[in-house]
Amino acid sequence: MHMSTNHNEVFHLAINAHRQGALNRAYQLYHMLLEQNIQNADLFHLFGSLLLQLNQLPQAIARIEQAIVLNPGRPDFFNSLGLAYQTHGDLEPAQKAFEQAIRLEPDYFAGLVNLGNFYFLTKQNEKALSIYQQALSLSPDHVQLNYQIALLLRQMEHYHAADQVLRKLVLLAPGFTEAWFKLALNTLARAKPEEALAFFEKTLAQNADSPEYIREYMICLQAIADLDVQEKTKAMAYWQTLVEKRAKGSPPDFSTHDRQAKRKLKIGYISSNFCAHSSSSMMKPLFQHFSADQFEITAYSSVKTPDELTRFYQGRADHWREIQGLSDSAIAHLIQADTLDILVDLNGPTANNHFMSFIDKPAPIQVTGLAFGSTSGIPAMDYCFTDQYLAPQDSQKIYTEKIHYLPIAFNWSPPDFEAEPAPAPFEKNHWLTFGSGNKLFKHNQKVIQVWAEILKQVPHSRLALKTGGLDEIATQQEIRAQFQALGIETERIQLQGNTDHDQHLAFYKSLDIALDPFPYDGGVTTCETLWMGVPVIVFAAPNGQRGGVTILRQMGLSQCLAHSYAEYIDLAVHYASHPQELLTLRKGLRTQLLNSPVCDQKKFLASIETAYQSFWKTWLETKHQNSASAFH
Repeated sequence: MHMSTNHNEVFHLAINAHRQGALNRAYQLYHMLLEQNIQNADLFHLFGSLLLQLNQLPQAIARIEQAIVLNPGRPDFFNSLGLAYQTHGDLEPAQKAFEQAIRLEPDYFAGLVNLGNFYFLTKQNEKALSIYQQALSLSPDHVQLNYQIALLLRQMEHYHAADQVLRKLVLLAPGFTEAWFKLALNTLARAKPEEALAFFEKTLAQNADSPEYIREYMICLQAIADLDVQEKTKAMAYWQTLVEKRAKGSPPDFSTHDRQAKRKLKIGYISSNFCAHSSSSMMKPLFQHFSADQFEITAYSSVKTPDELTRFYQGRADHWREIQGLSDSAIAHLIQADTLDILVDLNGPTANNHFMSFIDKPAPIQVTGLAFGSTSGIPAMDYCFTDQYLAPQDSQKIYTEKIHYLPIAFNWSPPDFEAEPAPAPFEKNHWLTFGSGNKLFKHNQKVIQVWAEILKQVPHSRLALKTGGLDEIATQQEIRAQFQALGIETERIQLQGNTDHDQHLAFYKSLDIALDPFPYDGGVTTCETLWMGVPVIVFAAPNGQRGGVTILRQMGLSQCLAHSYAEYIDLAVHYASHPQELLTLRKGLRTQLLNSPVCDQKKFLASIETAYQSFWKTWLETKHQNSASAFH
């Protein structure tokens, strides 16, 4: 049946209701027309689009397909069908629908954007870039499109190209806070933490209520050498203000909590990294070797892309909770409902942590610190695991938690594939190669200056760097230009981008001596370098990260540890100038690492489980004392 005049009036009422967001009213009117057996392509399409908004996906797909049967030449119908299939998780038909929309109308802007978004989400990066550029030619100053292109370029680790788009974007939309934030992150990723600082401050001037913004700002500060103390004080003030805002008042009193002294303790581990991530080597012992007769483990996972390691953790935990996409408040309520005894943060001060879920204390005892040993800045966090090298004895004044010293707060286990160390490359090359596999954001101006001075003092030596972002020619040129300005020939700087893990480890075979960045030093990278038989020169920066310090001290390699810039340079130059000493130092490094406390998983876990029992005993005693005092 075709539409009559009355039907048209109802149809227009439905469209207006739909546009105004009155979805229930629009649904009723569309449905009324369909009950009249109206055969109209636009009606089927709009009703299907409404069903998509209501997340009724199979029905949405069916209605849009009915529209296409009636009018197969409409690109907007195929665009909507692609969105419905994509939302439903049916990627192959989604791609076909989006591509058909563009075949029908090559300059269909919305279709180009959605096809580009589809390629972006499915990591078909080159296709996405081509489609986005086609859309950009139709609307060069479209803010959201420029933002999507910047996100894509960052996903491709084309940081220099992303920089150009983001700088254009903040001019187009100076109030677009997320654009300033991405510009800050991107500048940091380009080994320019000093410059990134201004963009983080611009971001926070517009919105200081985002945990993510403040967290990344603090990471940037940690990557800057000789940072003014006032900058760190300002950062902590941002964080403390946010924590105070988010706190909802008095935490639960846990008066009904099970206080049996001798029972299994319920431990909760929360992380976004239950997957192939550098922190996995530290987390695995907590699941692989835990005392099942003493502890019951619940894992709270916000992994975005599960993999084999995710399935390992899931199989080892007694209970598994998916929290990806949940709000901090919802996560806290879930944890509280599980009646844990001890909640443990496994992210530390890194991206995607869940510190905000700890603020209102969903568990009686809350712990952070593993691998990092640094404070969360959250008063509701009870304990911070650390060791004597990560946090010297005078550190308590900067912690909001009570410090609990472990024999070592860092643990590492080697990969489960073969990767044998190689002989020292200088014996064959007749020149010495320094290098690093650390992320670019750690390479601040002082690091570049110190490394350049080492190269000056060791004639014909080379510096090899390998990390994400170094595949981009423009980024390579920037890095080489920094060294060239300091008097180092560009051919002495060898740069390589990301590869698979086995190829990354093979990179270390090309190094004679590794140079650790500062003040944000390496952790897992340092262990992998040592495991591949390459000594690492580490600077114990006064206010820096100290992962390298604890690794070298635990291995008995204090001869590679510097306490000033001058000593760092001298150590690198000394071993480069004394080949026999270097060969002696390299000999047996892998065995030395594997036999050290760094790799002793059982001892590491035993110290943590002993701490859990101690925390529980203290909590019970405190509650008992409080209960007793209430009657006096």
